[in-house]
Amino acid sequence: MYTQVPLIIELDIIYANHAIITSFVNDKEIVSNTNIFMPTDEYIGGIVSIHIRPIRWNHNGYGCEEAYTFHQRIEKLPYMPIVEKYRGHWTAQ
Repeated sequence: MYTQVPLIIELDIIYANHAIITSFVNDKEIVSNTNIFMPTDEYIGGIVSIHIRPIRWNHNGYGCEEAYTFHQRIEKLPYMPIVEKYRGHWTAQ
């Protein structure tokens, strides 16, 4: 897992209408209610965990949560000349 590279959580929800996804670094909540987490330099060396709470029309999802922890620590994205050359083109849209 590298800084500046988004972690995107994709789910197939079967018995729920949607899910609230919360990202943590070293057990500290970073972002909630989004499936994208973008590690920055301040999180280098940290461990990412994801908490998923499924929501149904008749249930708030508490008691049905799932949590996952990634084994790899966040690292600084290595220098890659091709990425640096085109970074402005990719982010300009």
